[in-house]
Amino acid sequence: MLFIIRNHSLYVIMNISIFLYRLFSDARLMRRTSLFLFLILFFLFGISQSTDQVFAQSSVQINEAQPLEHPLKVFQDRERERIYWPQELPVYVWLSSSPEPGATKHRLKNAQLKNEDGYSPAEQEKINLELSGNQFIRWVNYETKDTLMLQFQSDGDTPETQIDITAPNQYRAGNSQFYGEKLQASFTSEDTHAGVNDIYTSVNGADYSPFFGTYNFNQEKKYLVTFYSVDNVGNAEIVQRRAFTVDLSAPNSRHTITGTHTGSTLAPTAGIKLESGDELSGVKTIRYFFDEESPQTYSSELSVSGLGEGDHTLTYFATDNVTNQERERTFAFYLDETTPRTDLIVEGDQFEGNRLFVSEHTEYRLESSDNKTGVQSVFYTIDSGNEQTFNGENFTLPGEEKSYRLAFGAVDNVENREAQNTQTLVLDKTPPTSDHTFDGKSFTQRGQTWITSQTQIILSSDDELSGVENIRFSVEGERESELYETPLSFSNEGRYTIHYFGTDRVQNEEEKITVIVIADNTAPEIIKNFSSGKIGSSTTENGSVLDQYPVDTQIYLAATDASSGADGIWYRINEGDESAYATPLTFSEPGEHSVMIKSIDRVGNEIEEELRFIIVE
Repeated sequence: MLFIIRNHSLYVIMNISIFLYRLFSDARLMRRTSLFLFLILFFLFGISQSTDQVFAQSSVQINEAQPLEHPLKVFQDRERERIYWPQELPVYVWLSSSPEPGATKHRLKNAQLKNEDGYSPAEQEKINLELSGNQFIRWVNYETKDTLMLQFQSDGDTPETQIDITAPNQYRAGNSQFYGEKLQASFTSEDTHAGVNDIYTSVNGADYSPFFGTYNFNQEKKYLVTFYSVDNVGNAEIVQRRAFTVDLSAPNSRHTITGTHTGSTLAPTAGIKLESGDELSGVKTIRYFFDEESPQTYSSELSVSGLGEGDHTLTYFATDNVTNQERERTFAFYLDETTPRTDLIVEGDQFEGNRLFVSEHTEYRLESSDNKTGVQSVFYTIDSGNEQTFNGENFTLPGEEKSYRLAFGAVDNVENREAQNTQTLVLDKTPPTSDHTFDGKSFTQRGQTWITSQTQIILSSDDELSGVENIRFSVEGERESELYETPLSFSNEGRYTIHYFGTDRVQNEEEKITVIVIADNTAPEIIKNFSSGKIGSSTTENGSVLDQYPVDTQIYLAATDASSGADGIWYRINEGDESAYATPLTFSEPGEHSVMIKSIDRVGNEIEEELRFIIVE
C-alpha cells in the first residue's frame, strides 16, 4: 500500500492487474496470467521509482519529509445524501428492524457466490470492492422478482494536484530550472468521487502541513517542493515534486586591456575585453557603452580608435538568464591621439537650449592639455576678429546683444596644431516682459482692480532669447517673495498690493510690476422706500401678515455697495418679466402684490429680495 501511494504510474498498473485478476477470477489460466503480469510490472516500475527518487535527491540534495498518515474512513456527504466507502476497506452487511443507529442489528454471515455454474458457498462473508464509482446491494423478492437496489459510492481513486508556478523570468538548462524574483506558487486539486479533503505541502524537507495560500519564494537557494492531496475517505495521492533554484544574484563582470597602454591612458590601437561569470542561471548578455552612447551587446574585443582624443568612460554590465542585472561598472580612461585638446569653460550665467545663451556677466576661459609634449600656446578668435593668445585670464564678449562665433584651439611644442573648435554664444542682455490678466469677474478703475474670491490673477512672461526661467511675486503684508506656479486668488475681502517680475535663463531680471486688487465678495444692499405710509395690515390665505398701502402708492428703489459699487437694479412684478429699474414703481391696482428686486455689483456679487404688500382703495 505504501508503494502505491508513492508512485502514480505503478498505482495505475497495479489497479489494472488487480482488475484483470478479479474479472477473470473463475478462470484459472487468466488468474495465473494476470498475477504474472502484475509481478513483472511491479518489478519494472519499482526499479523506475527507486531511480527517480535517487536522481531527485542527488540533484537537489535535500531530504524529503515523510508524508503524513491518512487512515481510510467512510465519508457521508449529507448535502448530496451519498456515502463514500474506501475501496480498500471490506463491506459487511447487517440487518436491523429499525432505522435508529442504536437499534439491534445482526450481521449476515451465510454468503453464496453466483457464477455460470450456479450458486456455491462463498469463501468469505464480506464484500471486497473492486472498482470506484456506483455500488449497489441488491435484494430480490423470490416470488415477485421485485428488486431493491441500495446504492453507495466506492472510492479508490486519489485526488490529482496541480502546482501553479508564476514568475516574471525563468530559465531551464538541462535538468535544472531557475527562476528570478517575485516567484510565487499555489496549488489546486480535484477529486472524482468523495472530494478533496486537503492539500499538503513541504518545502525543503519541512514537515508536511496543509496548503494555506500562495507561497512566495524570495530567498536565493535551491528548493524542493513536495506536495500531495488527500480525499474525504483518506485516499492519498502519490507525492509530487518540483525542484528549482531561485537566482537573485547578478553576474560579476570585469575588463582587461589589450594592446599599447600605460595605466588608464590608452593608445588608439588598444582594445578592451569584457568577461562575466554567474554561479547559478549563467550569463545571458554583457552590455556596454562608451560615454553617453546607447548600450550595445558585447560580442568581441572593443576598439577605442574612433572615440576621439580625451577622457572617456566605458560602462558595462551583465544580465543573467533570469534577468538579474549587474550594477553598472565603469572604467575611465584617456585616449591620446597626440594633438592637444582645448576646452571652453563657461563661467557664470548660461543656458543651453538650441543655442548657448549667456549674459554680459558671463566669463570664459580655455583649458588645454597634451598627453605627450605639452602645450605651447592657446588661441581664440571672436567672429572675424584677429586671433588672440589666451594668457590664462578670463575674457568676455563685446557688449552688443547678438550671436557670436568663438573659435579656439592650441598648438603643442612640436607644432601639432589642434583642429579649430567653435562655439556659438548668444549674448542676452534683455530681461523678460511680464504681464497679468484676470480670469473671472473684475472691474478696473483709477489704477486698482476689484475682483471676487473666484477671480484668478494669471501672471505671464515672455523672453525672446534665452527664455523665461521663472516669475516671482510678493503680496504686501501677506506673502514674501515666492515662485509663481499657479494663478493667485484671494478669499478674504480687502485691498492687496502685488509685486511681480520675471527672470530669464541667464538671470536678466525685470523691474518689479505692481498691481493693486481689492477683493469684493459682498453683494450690494437694496434700499426700498414707499411714497405713502402703511394704512393697516391683513392676513393672507397662507397665514402671512402683509402691510396695506393706498392706491397709487409708489416704491423708490436704490442700491449701495461699499466696495466695487452697484452696477444696477432689476425688478419683476407679480412674476412678470424682469426690467431694469429707472423710475419709481407705481401700484394702482388693489390687491396683493409681489416685487422681486435684484441688484448686482461691478464684480458680479448679486442679491435678490422679495417685497410683498397689499394695495387697498
